[in-house]
Parts: sequence; C-alpha cells; structure tokens
Amino acid sequence: MFLRCSIIIVFIVWAASAYAQEQRSLQQRADAHFQRAEYAPAAALYEVIVRKKPSAEIMEKLATSYRAVNKYEAAAGWYEKLLQQPGAAAINKRYYGDMLKSMGQYEAAKVQYSSWSSEGNAQQLIAGCDSAMAWLKNPVSLQWQDLTALNTPNSDWGTVKYGDKIVFVSDRGNDKRRYKRNKHPFLKLYTAQPNGAYVSSFHNAMDHFPYHSGPVCFSRNEDTAWLTVTYPRKVNFEKAERPAVYGNRRLELLTYVKKGATWALLAPFPHNNTAAFSLGHAAISNDGNILYYTSDQPGGVGQTDIWYSTRLSDSSWSAPVNCGPQINTTEAEEFPVIAPDGTLYFSSKGHAGMGGFDVFAAKGEGKQWSTPLNMRVPVNSSADDFSFMIDGQSRGYLSSNRKGGIGDDDIYAFIMEMSKTPFVEPDRKVLILAATVLDKLNNNPVPEAFTLISQPPKDRQWTQITPADGTNYLVLNNDSKYTAAAYKGGRKALPVEVSTAGRTGNDTIRVTLYLDAQTVKESLAIENIYYDFNKSSIRADAAAILDKLVTLLQEHPSATVLLTAHTDVRGSDAYNITLSSHRAAKAKEYLLQKGIPAARIATGFQGKRAPADDCDPCNEARHQSNRRTNIQILKN
Repeated sequence: MFLRCSIIIVFIVWAASAYAQEQRSLQQRADAHFQRAEYAPAAALYEVIVRKKPSAEIMEKLATSYRAVNKYEAAAGWYEKLLQQPGAAAINKRYYGDMLKSMGQYEAAKVQYSSWSSEGNAQQLIAGCDSAMAWLKNPVSLQWQDLTALNTPNSDWGTVKYGDKIVFVSDRGNDKRRYKRNKHPFLKLYTAQPNGAYVSSFHNAMDHFPYHSGPVCFSRNEDTAWLTVTYPRKVNFEKAERPAVYGNRRLELLTYVKKGATWALLAPFPHNNTAAFSLGHAAISNDGNILYYTSDQPGGVGQTDIWYSTRLSDSSWSAPVNCGPQINTTEAEEFPVIAPDGTLYFSSKGHAGMGGFDVFAAKGEGKQWSTPLNMRVPVNSSADDFSFMIDGQSRGYLSSNRKGGIGDDDIYAFIMEMSKTPFVEPDRKVLILAATVLDKLNNNPVPEAFTLISQPPKDRQWTQITPADGTNYLVLNNDSKYTAAAYKGGRKALPVEVSTAGRTGNDTIRVTLYLDAQTVKESLAIENIYYDFNKSSIRADAAAILDKLVTLLQEHPSATVLLTAHTDVRGSDAYNITLSSHRAAKAKEYLLQKGIPAARIATGFQGKRAPADDCDPCNEARHQSNRRTNIQILKN
C-alpha cells in the first residue's frame, strides 16, 4: 500500500534477545530500526527499554512505532503515558486523539483534539468525530457478500475487475524473502473468482520484482495495465539533508500491454522520479484520456495527493497536474478509483471522517470536482477503509483493516443501491469554547478548578478540571446558548453567558472566569458515594447517602449539586473516562427519580485522572477509595 503498512508485530524473539543486550547497545539498535522505519522490531526493543528507562523520549518513539503500524490500542496506551510526562510535545495530543478516533472512542478523541489546538486541522478532526457519531445512527443501505474463501491472516486488498474475475494484492506468498518491516512475503498480484474462490498468481510478467508489486489498474478494454511497484534501490540521501527516517524505497508506475494471452512491459510511466518522490496507485478514466495517480511529489497540497496526466495527441502523457484543494488536503489522499459512471472514489485522512482513511466520492474530472461526500457507515469505519470500487450493477469491493476481519487488511464484497449513497450534508461549523479560570486577586491561572458549562434548554452540563494553564475546552453546538461557571473549594466565579448564534464559520470563543476572593456563603457538606470494581450501579450504601442529598436539596431549594465521578487507577484512560461518565449518569438518574429537577444537577467525570489516593501499587482498600463520586452542594 502507498506509504502505509499494516504489520503484525511479533515480539517473542526480539524481547528474548533484548534482555541479553547491554542497555546502551539495546537503544542504539532500537533507534537504528526506528530511523529505517522498521517499526515492528523498533517497538519490540523499546518495550524492553522503557521498563528500565521510562523517559518521554522512549515513550514517544514507542507510541510512534505502534501508530505507524496501526496498532491503535497499544499506541493510545503509550500516548496516554507520554502526555503525563513533563515536556511532552503538544502534537502528541493530536496523535492520541487519532488513535482514540481509530478505536471508535469519539468523545475521548474530541477532548484530545480540543486541548491540542483550536486551529483548522483540529476543528476538522472534531467535525469528523461529530459526523461519525451521527452516521453510526443512520447507516447507508448495503448488503455484504461472503468472501471468507479469499482473505488470509496476512494482508489482502486493492481489488479490481478483470474480465469475469478479480485481481487483488496480497502478501500470502511462500517466498523465503521477507519484508523487513513485518517479516511477511512481499506484496504480489493474485486473481480469483468474484466470490473469492480459486485464487492463483495473476501473471509472471508482473510478478518477478524483488519487492512489492501492486496494485494494478486496467484500461476499459483491458489491453493496457498500469502497475505500481517498489523501486528496488534504496533512496540515497545526502548526509546533511538526511531526514528523520531514511533508507526508504519509493514507488513507481509501469505500463504494460496485452499481447494475445500474455502481458509485456511497455515502458515506465514517463513522470516517475524515484530519486525525488513516489508515484503509483493509478486509475484510468473511462475514455482512457486521463490517468490519475497518487504521489508525494513537490508542489502538492499535503502529505500525499491525487494527481493526473492527460493523454496528448501523440499518445504521450502530459506533465503531472494536482487535482486541487477540493480533493486534496494537508493530510493524505490516496487510492483513486474511477467508477463506470465517472465518479472518483478515493480515500482521505484530511476530510472529515470516522478515523484513519475514509472513502469519499466526487464528481468531475481533472481539477474541477464537486465537494467530496463521505460514504459513511458501513462503507467507512473508525479504521482504514480504502480501494473502494463498484461496477455498473451496484456490486463492489472494499479494503479495510476494521475490527472483525481475518487479517491485517481484508477485502469485503457488497451490493449497494447507488440511489441510497450519502446525501449532501451542509458544512458544519466547528465552534470551540476556551474557558480560562483566573484568580481575581492576582490574575493568575487557577489549576484544579471545576469549570461547569451548562446548556439550559437541553438540560445538559459538562464539568472539567482545569490544567496548569487554567483553560478547559469544549466543542459547542451551532445556534445555541450556554452558561459557563467555575468553582474551587468554597470559591466561585460568576457565570458568563455564551451564545453561538450568528457565528458564520469555524471559531474559538474565549471566556474568562474570575474566582472571587470570598468563599461561597454557604456550602453544605456530604460524603462521597462509592462503587464496586468496574461497575456504575448504585450500591445500598450509596443510595442511603443520595437519599440524604435529596433531603438537603429539598430543604435548600436554591442549591445546586455537582456530581463528579472517578475510577480507580487500573485500565486505560479512555475506558475509565467512559466508566466514570456512566457512574455520574447513574447518580444523576437516582436524583431525578427522587424528584430533583435536572437543572439543579450538574455532572462531571474524570476517569482515573484525579485519584483521591495516588497509590502505586494499590491494595483493594485504596482502589476502593478512588472509585467514587464526589458530591458538592453550593447555595446560590
């Protein structure tokens, strides 16, 4: 695949040998693998090193290695640990958000994106999370077809039609030579029946390369093919210009013609330049006059873009032209496919999507395109979805590394009524609230204060604890009204009204909340409630305390209550955020059932981020002290 690898990481051999190595030598070996983009062995060695040397540098390289090979859970775990280290770069909040998004944990991902940046890229990522949650509730009509005969535990992807068969890419071969990044055979072309049966190698003329070969695309009459291959020589960088990752091989495009029943190499594509960039993953227009392809050549919009060349009168190809910013973003666009009706299908990490690569559809040609439409659920998932193709009878194939598959990448067959493809949705404005809590006495930021953002018409509240800079972030809805307030101990900031009405574009609304020097006149104390391990249900002892709370609130009708739920320190941050949100919701539900109005109940959840007992290790009694909901009653 183009600049993308899905790798099964095998640690046993690496870890066993790693323990026998001296620490300095071990890190040198790990760093050498990392610099060569050999992320599987790099991760195996960094796992050993980090146990003895838990530094931010090692954690970042370990998280990066897992991210590069699409091991989302492992990467998220290390980004979580990294971001607790002093001096961790802010960009890692974005990468942590990406991993959470690829795991389908959209609310947790939004928190990371919001705290990373309020700039355009973050807003687009947040919009993707919001859209994903909406699309999950309104999936596109699609019927999956059985392809269990085709997929393997390795990587299978990039399906195209060829006569009455399909051709695809796979690393299922028995070649003793292995790709160093994952120890699998190199990618080659295979053919099969449309139902995945009778798999065999495609053609010797396209199968003899020392490294990867594929994917391929065919002209409409199937007499010409454009094959992507890995250029056999490593890129030689000048020492002074050597990038952080070196030793990569690049992709090039080769043109083949069919002679009788065989294929023969005609020529390399004239605009290959393996000394400077990669070029591959071709798609040909139905009339054969425009060739689209993916490249990271200079002059593009983002990391990888979709480009095209037009066939000239002498049958040569024009110089590459970028498809433009309607298609390409500052991130990666790859895997172009032209459908029989002329629609361009491609995958993007830059347009608002569900996570990883999402499939998009656009009408047009050359540089003129309609706004790309996300193909939505179930075509897209939180993982990588790519190489989408569909024929004139609404039958098609999709490649994905989504959960539930057999291997690293799997091919999925489907039937889709094209009249039921995604509708055009209006552009969503992304509005972010930045609420900063300052001490009224000295104007300094106040850490560990509660910000309470409420949306009265919908009886919704959000509670967060401020970090060192005193600022919390929240994504707001369009055309809505909010109230922002802050508390710390017995101190309170006067509420500030916030409105998103009339906001015409992406924007950040900044408010300052000043904690008064005086304490709140009356604060009513009540003890915490506690939970069983991994549970959110209200225990009998907790119900007794909540009953006392109900009585206090009835006796003080102007009082409000803030319920902030926590977990113990076991498990991932993302999982505990969800668990604590359930605990807060259960406590609020109990009060509602007892007749307390929703407008008087605010909830917050902190997962394991604010333990009452910061123990390590913890016995069960100390874990129990952390599994709690803190109850704070304030009189207005």
